[in-house]
Amino acid sequence: EMGFKINRVERYELMMSRVRGLLALVELGYSPDELFIEDQINEVYQDLKNAMKNPSHELFKEISAAGRMQKLDTELIKYFSQAKKDNNNAARVAIRMLIEDEYVFPDAEEKAIKMLLTYINTTEDENCPKDENGNIVKELGSEIETLEHDYVQSVQRSQSSFNGSTGRETGMRSLNISIIPNISEGNISDRSVGGKEDLPREKSERRSSAVRESCRGDVTMELF
Repeated sequence: EMGFKINRVERYELMMSRVRGLLALVELGYSPDELFIEDQINEVYQDLKNAMKNPSHELFKEISAAGRMQKLDTELIKYFSQAKKDNNNAARVAIRMLIEDEYVFPDAEEKAIKMLLTYINTTEDENCPKDENGNIVKELGSEIETLEHDYVQSVQRSQSSFNGSTGRETGMRSLNISIIPNISEGNISDRSVGGKEDLPREKSERRSSAVRESCRGDVTMELF
């Protein structure tokens, strides 16, 4: 790096894009071992860890350290659940941002909550909280529904502002409902977001009792 001015933000984003691309290849059926994904993730983490020693680092000018960690955690959830088939550790990563961070990116939050829902429905882990009455699954499902509803509303508002009218809102609603990913089998049934104008939207923190009950200690990169 001597003699060259390195844009560390662009370099970091390039590394993150590489990780996302490799995980996409795993989803298509490629072997994670042959792609050396773990090495790539470790490289990103070490870069972020070194940057976090300096709070004024250029990497945190637009996105905070917590935000950067959330974006990495989102890819870690995919890595453990898809590449390693390890829903237990994927859930441990997912719980961190929901418990520790004051603000969470909506896409990261949705990914984390969906992972917890999958964990609750499929795991045989002895540390998994008992959900005999289905209250935890119901609460997590409700949170996902709220996030998807908020996403649709946000897209509609943006589209309406762009077009300068509300004439095309109905089309946008049906379009966005169709592209929202459904929860996998074993989880809550498909729900139509359309017509849910009266969906409850809690103003309190999204730290639900279900999430708190699922927590089993702090999780960092000791998993590697």
